[in-house]
Amino acid sequence: MKVEDVPYLVRREIEALAVKPFLDAFAQELGREKTLEIAGRVIDRLSRESGKEFALQNQGDLLGAVRDQLLSHNDAGDCDNRLQEESADHVTVHTFDCEYVRMYERIGMKDLGYLLSCRRDVDYYDGMDENMSLERKGTLMQGCDVCDFRVVLKKE
Repeated sequence: MKVEDVPYLVRREIEALAVKPFLDAFAQELGREKTLEIAGRVIDRLSRESGKEFALQNQGDLLGAVRDQLLSHNDAGDCDNRLQEESADHVTVHTFDCEYVRMYERIGMKDLGYLLSCRRDVDYYDGMDENMSLERKGTLMQGCDVCDFRVVLKKE
């Protein structure tokens, strides 16, 4: 079995439980704010690399691949994602329910859920294509009623 075979939700839980003791220890030494700033930069870099890898694997209709990936979370049981709008230059998907929120609550890490999961999205899409970006007003993890994914691919 490879890491890629493990469902995303399970991967995020394992990662969160593994990184929490390190974040706590670094926060004691450096302070919580500095620790989360550094962790955020690492997560941003890793997310950008993941986005580049996704784009390499899905050359051609990249927005279609993004749509399919977002909607695949329904099949995995992670989220209730619904396609709202799609065109040649963007795809909009709203998340109405999210197991990631419940998982972080269950393990007592909801305060880190945005950092460890939701924050990844911005750099993930940026990493796919320099003309791609995520427009989002908020997330369920932050207490919003919906996660509003609008992935835009500006034509060169």
